[in-house]
Amino acid sequence: MNLGQLRGTIGRNKAVLGVAGAAIVAALAWRSRSAKASAAAPGASTGLASYGAGYQTSAATGYDSTASDVYNAIQPQVENMQRAFEEWQAATPPTPVPADPIPDVPAFKWGDSRRDTIAGYYDAFLRRAPGLGEINFWDATGKSLEGIRSRIVGSPEAKGKR
Repeated sequence: MNLGQLRGTIGRNKAVLGVAGAAIVAALAWRSRSAKASAAAPGASTGLASYGAGYQTSAATGYDSTASDVYNAIQPQVENMQRAFEEWQAATPPTPVPADPIPDVPAFKWGDSRRDTIAGYYDAFLRRAPGLGEINFWDATGKSLEGIRSRIVGSPEAKGKR
């Protein structure tokens, strides 16, 4: 069986493997608890009443210690992972965020400096090429280039790109 076939088999049987894994973990926990209970001195009072399969509760309060035992078992590993993550985060420099670019040279050539500048605004602020209809629209408005720039920068599409 090659690696691809193994992946396919595991993928098709995830639920069964999950249940089997949970059963194995439960059996190991039961075995561990049984070994601890048998190792205790006979006749010694622990204050706990045992109800089979490693399930223990306090005789006075009915408190189930199983969840607490699991938490106590994994707490050191969780704390180590958190500490390692915090160290990694402190050692990693922040991601640089560039300032809003103002195009010096337009990325698209439309044969007209006004249209080229408008196309440059699309490239810089919307991160895409404008369509011919968009160039024609802005060129036909008669607005100044600064007015067109402010409208493009303030558009919902540009705000979504920030």
